[in-house]
Amino acid sequence: MSMKYYPKGWHTYKFLVTPQELKDILRGFHIVIYNRRVPVDYIESNFANFVRDYESFYRLLTSGEKIEHIVIDNLLTGFSNNLSKCAYKVPFQDSNDGLWYKTEDFIEPCVGFNLFAFYLDEEHKLQTKFSYINFPENIMGVQLEYPKKIYSIEENREILCNELENYNDVYQVVVERIKQLCKNLTITIGENVHRTKVKISPTALKDIEGSHFIKVNNCIIK
Repeated sequence: MSMKYYPKGWHTYKFLVTPQELKDILRGFHIVIYNRRVPVDYIESNFANFVRDYESFYRLLTSGEKIEHIVIDNLLTGFSNNLSKCAYKVPFQDSNDGLWYKTEDFIEPCVGFNLFAFYLDEEHKLQTKFSYINFPENIMGVQLEYPKKIYSIEENREILCNELENYNDVYQVVVERIKQLCKNLTITIGENVHRTKVKISPTALKDIEGSHFIKVNNCIIK
């Protein structure tokens, strides 16, 4: 079975909250793997395990240690409110380990969960859209991802995100929950004041005061 759609452009929403706050923000949603193969009997991921993985990430981020390498496969996942739209392809057997796996064939995109990093250029301008893979030491939080529109193979047309269930009932709901809890992060580096669109909760703001990026660049945050 071939892929049902192709994404075109992306909405992203950057934020940082505590593990307990994330648990509350994502309440009621299913966690599903969509970007790598899964065991043949996989249905959805354990919510408590996901929160535990985020807690480990959050602890490292706020510890002040320089992040030189991070394995976060368990955080690179998706969210949906409807498992019936999270189907998987016909199982296949791996020729190396002999085990059976399957890959996603979702009816529509789920909401993606990813990391983001800051970058301070030579002119001391703060960039917020750099890959954490290239700058793991500058990781400053997580982000939601959802296509702005998709091209449907079956319907042979473009579909805007507001026509999709996971955008209206998951992405938008999570964004509103974050907005109620958080405010925009402002970072002052030297004489430069950077008013970012990154959302941060009051508790997380205090927790990241000692993080590596903030300390190394002598940042003042509020």
